Amino acid sequence: MITMITTAVFVARLGAVKADTLLVINTDTQIDVASGSDFEFSFDISVCSQQGKEYIQVDLYDNGYSYGMDTSQRPDPMLMIARGQTVYPTASYNADWQKWSWLPTWAQKDEDGYETFRPYHRIVIDNRACTEQCLNGDSVCENNCEMVKSNGDIFKGVVKNVIFFTENRLNGNLRARCSSTPPCPEPDGNECNNKGECNNIDSVGVCSCVVGYGDVACDKVATTLPNGEQQPADGNPFLLNEKMWDYYSFEVPPHASRIGIDDHCRVKQTLWRSNSVCQESGGREGEWREWYRVWRAVDPRFYNHGRHELLSLQARLSSH
Repeated sequence: MITMITTAVFVARLGAVKADTLLVINTDTQIDVASGSDFEFSFDISVCSQQGKEYIQVDLYDNGYSYGMDTSQRPDPMLMIARGQTVYPTASYNADWQKWSWLPTWAQKDEDGYETFRPYHRIVIDNRACTEQCLNGDSVCENNCEMVKSNGDIFKGVVKNVIFFTENRLNGNLRARCSSTPPCPEPDGNECNNKGECNNIDSVGVCSCVVGYGDVACDKVATTLPNGEQQPADGNPFLLNEKMWDYYSFEVPPHASRIGIDDHCRVKQTLWRSNSVCQESGGREGEWREWYRVWRAVDPRFYNHGRHELLSLQARLSSH
């Protein structure tokens, strides 16, 4: 864990494990990355275009992940890619600001997956014509798109096993695959973990999970919170290991609020004990995302450098 308070910048591309590995499209590649090392790879998306498939999903799954395992046992992988035959993406961490930055500017990364310590990371490349990607003739968007595409069909990628917060070897599964429609998350090779349906929302593949499952890939059990009942039922706060997550689902009744603050915000206030987190109501489609953001806000990697060993929360739903 980092304890310094002075400004420091760490460059994340240190100690490459091996020379560039060529990923074969639609074929799994097993990787083994020591803590503090990089796994560098490349892949050619022209084969996808030849098949008329203009979406390419690159995903990484931590084979050693076990829900509930202690943080000290887990690796800390970061997945990033950049279009171009010679440019490998790099990542730098500023300890003072507790923020990452990436180069080149067009590098793609699963920042959300990294920040939330997920075992599954994914990046989707939209290789459609720039006129299709950019709405309403957005010339700035089209120019930026054409500039990136001018780098060719070869992508360079890096899986970084970050050493700054934990020191464990990554045993993972890396894959790139073509798709004719916006792909959805596929942890362990199963779309939406076989616990949901893949929907196309504004050219982005989004999993719609069955009751009882949640997160972006429907790979986490989500406890249902009955309206008006306390969880846990015995009234004792539950314990959550550092950097681990619990998931919940609930419904906000259509009569939501009579005082101008939606029920969802009241739940967030109960969880975080703060009015400041109640910033967006989000509506029905935003319910899960807003709940998720509350949990993300207490990730100790970005607050006090992990000094919180345990997190104790108690929630109560009330629809007045």
